[in-house]
Amino acid sequence: NLEYNLGLWFFALNRKNIEKSIEEYLLAYPPDLIISVVTVANGMVLSVAKKLNIPFLLIPTDLDAFAFLNQLDNPKYDKFHIALSYDKKSIRKQFEQKKIKSDYITYTGFPVKKEFLEPSIPKKYIREAFAIPNNKPVILLMMGSLGSDELLHFSKELSKLSISAHIIIALGKNEQIKAHIEKIKFPAHITKTVLGFTDKMPAIMAISDLFITKPGSVSINEAIYTEVPILLDNTTKTIAWEKFNSGFILDTGIGEVITKYNQIIPLVTNLLTDKEKRSQIKKNFQKLTHKNPEQEIRLLVKQILNK
Repeated sequence: NLEYNLGLWFFALNRKNIEKSIEEYLLAYPPDLIISVVTVANGMVLSVAKKLNIPFLLIPTDLDAFAFLNQLDNPKYDKFHIALSYDKKSIRKQFEQKKIKSDYITYTGFPVKKEFLEPSIPKKYIREAFAIPNNKPVILLMMGSLGSDELLHFSKELSKLSISAHIIIALGKNEQIKAHIEKIKFPAHITKTVLGFTDKMPAIMAISDLFITKPGSVSINEAIYTEVPILLDNTTKTIAWEKFNSGFILDTGIGEVITKYNQIIPLVTNLLTDKEKRSQIKKNFQKLTHKNPEQEIRLLVKQILNK
């Protein structure tokens, strides 16, 4: 959070020089279209794009786009376009506050990996591949690709579950925590799989009945595309652009948020055993229209270039 705030100050202080550098680059290598997936700098990029009459497409890669809208106040440029994930009031609100016209916005879905957009392998084959018992609900515990020491706290709590379950603990690149997790004593009715960094996450999510994760937008959207109920870890301080995600989960009704460790067992138990609640969450996922970003973004780019 401190680095982000210092970055805002730096970009504001150096705006003229940065815009000059951007302009020099675009004059040397003139593009037909600028696509940005970065934060903070988009006000400067838009200013140069408008000056050089180059179309500009902004694709925020967080549900909360505020960091992408720095210096983008009441823009007026008919070749400016924004690709957003979902047509939800809470997401639109940020753009309304910046006086960004809805004409600039197209809803394309969230840019997840291609594997999340394809039909999944039958679940029984995935379970067989990971040696997961057929009669147990699957809990996926993952705290981002880099892993987190929170995995240890959550694993200890999950070992207290009174209901039968299989837990997949995805370490990401935090392999050093594996030895500590292996020391946790799980009762016989709880089986587990401990995974290092893997490219099989789309398949693993497809068989999961509950996904426990940190408030990162990518993981949340992967769960949305596989329609897995989400339990969001909000027990520690959150970075500014991820604070929005907890409210989004609750507002859309696709999961719950944990603020204290003693909530883990009751919330997990409820989300796995309450059939009525699970049925409602499934309906809520279906209300949250998730388009195919691969198709929609390609179509949008084609439309921009053909104007």
